Amino acid sequence: MKVTKRELQKIRTALPTGSYDEIAARTGLGVATVKSTLFKPERFNPAVIETALALINEQREKVESIKNLIKEI
Repeated sequence: MKVTKRELQKIRTALPTGSYDEIAARTGLGVATVKSTLFKPERFNPAVIETALALINEQREKVESIKNLIKEI
């Protein structure tokens, strides 16, 4: 599977701050490898992409939860 530059841009934009370090920790890869994977389509690594998407989902769930808590106030 290949990921396009546009798709990688969407992923990078959606990632929360500090995500490169978190992805590196979760995958056991270096931060440089994570960055390279998220900037260069030819460096496709499924573990990095899957972890990035998981982090985006986690962030969205946290934001939604916070919004719901605020509504309850």
